[in-house]
Order: sequence, then structure tokens, then C-alpha cells
Amino acid sequence: DEMNVIMDPDCVESDSFILLEALMDSCQYWYVPKVEIKGRDMQEKEQTLFKDVEKAEVMTSPLAKKLERIQNKLLREHDTVLHVQLTNLGIAPQVYGIRWIRLLFGREFPLDGLLVVWDAIFAYSPSLSLVDYICVAMLQFIRNIRKTTCLSMSVHTKFCLLN
Repeated sequence: DEMNVIMDPDCVESDSFILLEALMDSCQYWYVPKVEIKGRDMQEKEQTLFKDVEKAEVMTSPLAKKLERIQNKLLREHDTVLHVQLTNLGIAPQVYGIRWIRLLFGREFPLDGLLVVWDAIFAYSPSLSLVDYICVAMLQFIRNIRKTTCLSMSVHTKFCLLN
């Protein structure tokens, strides 16, 4: 009887929305940059934001901080040689990471493989922390496959220079 309630076709739309809302609560900072607006009160801040955009100081986004942590902490810990190569080539983590993380690897895997990746991400932790380690694994994978074939996509052209 509980399965009939859980699998009720009349509730698919609302259930899907609830799941999407929970997902977006976990990863909203991947999409919305933090902006600090200087001003004494709300009216002055609004004027600064809408009339004098140069005074609005864009802070380092949480996603940029996450990507820096992935490349400069996790990758360095797990694959120092690859970290040094990326650094020497000047490959910023935003080059590959924004697309990977914001789309939850949706453009990197065929659908059947993507569903397995998503299952792992969602099952591992509500904080989606497995994403960081998948990024490290993908960097290692790209380095390893480039030995036989070089990726032709412009985002990945510098990866062809990796040893």
C-alpha cells in the first residue's frame, strides 16, 4: 500500500518539483554569484546597483572557490603531477569545472551512464560532495585517454599537452 502512495502517477509532477527544489537548495551557490554592494542603507545600495555598476564589487563566487579547492587541494593531494601540469599550462579550473558542475556532468556522459553518476552523487551525500571527487577522476581520465587520442573540443585543447 505504501508503494502505491509513493508511485502514485497523480503525484509525479509535484514529487518531481519537490526533488528539484531540494536539489537546487543544495547547489544554488553554483549558479548565483555573491555580490557585495556598498552603501549605508537599502536605497543607496539600490542606486549603486542600478546606476553605478562599477561600485558594485563582485565577490569571488562560491563556485569559483569550489573549483579552486578541487584543483588546488584535492587534485594536488591525489595527483601532484597532474596538478603541476595544469598549473604550468595555465588551465584554470573554471575552464572545465563550470560546465561539469553546473550541468552535473550532463554533457560528459551518455544518458545511461549519467543516470548511474547521478545515482551515486545523490546517494553519497545531500551536500553533493561526491561531485568534487568526480571532477578529479575526470581530470585523471582525460589525462590518461589523451595518450591515445587528443580531445578536439576547444575547452580541452590544452589537455593534449599533458604528459
